[in-house]
Amino acid sequence: MLDRAHQREILEALARLFPEGSYELDKLLNRPGTTARQTLVNTQYLAEHGLVNSGYKRRGTISDDGFMAMGETCITAKGLDLLADDGGMGAVLGVVTIKIHDDTIRQLIERKVLDSDLPSPDKQRLLGQLRELPSEAIKHLALKLVDKGLETGSQAIGWLQTAFDSLG
Repeated sequence: MLDRAHQREILEALARLFPEGSYELDKLLNRPGTTARQTLVNTQYLAEHGLVNSGYKRRGTISDDGFMAMGETCITAKGLDLLADDGGMGAVLGVVTIKIHDDTIRQLIERKVLDSDLPSPDKQRLLGQLRELPSEAIKHLALKLVDKGLETGSQAIGWLQTAFDSLG
């Protein structure tokens, strides 16, 4: 019964009414072949995701013959953001800043040095130099390593594709 097209119609109809809502969502949609129950199910689904405030109240059994009460249903800011091409205000406010402590960066670089094919004396020399670097120098080094990694072009893009595939 969940229908993405119907859900989008619900959101778009409520967006046109914003900041008001609708007490008669079925009539507002005027969707031939769609039952009140289908509208209720899809509206409640959107409500449970925080995209609308549903006026649904259960009275006895839910059926298409009127044993449900729909109060005013309104779109939420989250619902409006979903419809916005740019992600709306949620995209602006939802920016996440990631901070990586310099010790963590240092440990990551150390691990790569240790895993490298360099002779042991060279590894020890690099590790000694790395451990003596101040925090600001570690940040600068990390940025340079990111630049260097991206300069590898197709290798970096290939790795990125592999990383995305493993997440999805």
